[in-house]
Amino acid sequence: MHTISRRDFVRTAGALTAAATIAGASQAVAAEGTDGIAWDHETDVLVVGCGTAGCAAALEAYDAGADVLIVEKYDWMGGTLRRCGGGVAAADTQVQRALGVKDNPEDFFQFIMKGCEGYPNEELVRDWTMNSASVIDWLIDDLGGLPADQWGFSDDIEGGLEYSHDTGLNVGTPTTFDEIGMSPVPRTHWFPANEDDPILAEPEKYFYYPSPGGTGLWQLVNTAMDKRGIQTLTETTFASLITADGSNEVIGAVCESGGSEIRIKARKAVILACGNFASNKELFRNYTGEDYEPNAMGGMGIDLPTDNDGSGILAAQALGAELVFPSLVGKNHDTPTGFSAGMAGVKVDLNGRVIDVFGKEIPRLYAAGLTAGGIIVKNYPCCGSSVSRSLYFGRKSGTDAAKLESWS
Repeated sequence: MHTISRRDFVRTAGALTAAATIAGASQAVAAEGTDGIAWDHETDVLVVGCGTAGCAAALEAYDAGADVLIVEKYDWMGGTLRRCGGGVAAADTQVQRALGVKDNPEDFFQFIMKGCEGYPNEELVRDWTMNSASVIDWLIDDLGGLPADQWGFSDDIEGGLEYSHDTGLNVGTPTTFDEIGMSPVPRTHWFPANEDDPILAEPEKYFYYPSPGGTGLWQLVNTAMDKRGIQTLTETTFASLITADGSNEVIGAVCESGGSEIRIKARKAVILACGNFASNKELFRNYTGEDYEPNAMGGMGIDLPTDNDGSGILAAQALGAELVFPSLVGKNHDTPTGFSAGMAGVKVDLNGRVIDVFGKEIPRLYAAGLTAGGIIVKNYPCCGSSVSRSLYFGRKSGTDAAKLESWS
């Protein structure tokens, strides 16, 4: 693993401060007396970002008994999930079994590790791949997705071993299996689109993937959120974290809405699910040592210019969070070539708790989706892998956060 060590953290503190300034908003922790804060909103679990991981975290936190509030900077919700191709990679699923496909989670694990050239966090990848079928179960059984007995192979191709974006099951991989010495297995589940989604009428605005299957995935989670009455504050930009007096225990966040600053109290936890820094030109250069590349989210090319501004990563680093891939100054660190900013994020444990440079968890702070690092790195192994792991770990972070005792 290539991470920022304690020595690097101290040495690069000035660079981080400069990077936060470049980002356009201070990510310093609000230094206020806890008793003197005038809270504009209160909740148990605050989720920053209503995309793939954020909506999954919100649903699971709510179902685990917590009050949930989501803040979303756009005037629409869904993020990358809504604009992706609708693929979800998973092994030994009910869909595969219904179609007679034999798959082994261990093979999926090996595929991800080999496809990413061994760089990912093995513990995180194993946890996800060994349990990835639970994501398909959740989408179908819990959220009402296309039943397993109604699935087929994409384009009705025998065996489903050809790649396409059409609804159905196929290999869905830009990484050819023979390159890593493995037999091809169809494990990318392309969900059907929601043809009534209004973003389909404005593709130039939303930059959705050539296949709009993500609109169908978003319809599933959005319907579930509506049924639960989960509140989302749109056009609300995350600015910084608030901590308890004299500690790095997260108790809320400062956001901006309509030109005004608002403070949101999080009685149990804050979950950062607001992307990485792939769309931030200055941060891209500072962290990677490379020239900025538009739409550099792991090579997927579906970012809006302001999607991944690095705000969540910088806020976590202000509390000492460890950054996983790549290092701050590529030329002065042993950073493997081929990494993109879309593959960087803060270090997390199996439940999404953010880990600092000393190996300790930052109390009440979680990260999921692209804000969390160490899972999809070096190469993008197969279509649907980012959605799959973001849904999986988003759900885990939401469930774990809901179990915490309230600090107030």
